[in-house]
Amino acid sequence: GTLDIDSSSGYVNIKLSAENGFEFEADTSSGDIETFFDSDLSFSSRGHHAQGTYGANTQENRIEIQTTSGDIRISKY
Repeated sequence: GTLDIDSSSGYVNIKLSAENGFEFEADTSSGDIETFFDSDLSFSSRGHHAQGTYGANTQENRIEIQTTSGDIRISKY
């Protein structure tokens, strides 16, 4: 399925199993993006946009995150 998160001035912290597969896109106007799969992502020159895929069977799962003023952290549990 799709996980779609929008925050105007908040920190986004998600914990996922490393066994999941998904498409990923994240934007933040003034924050940092940090994931456990950074090596699978393409980052904009300023690091405020990240996009890519992680794992297998990514067609069915998508994570979209957008923040105006906040960090985005994706970690493993």
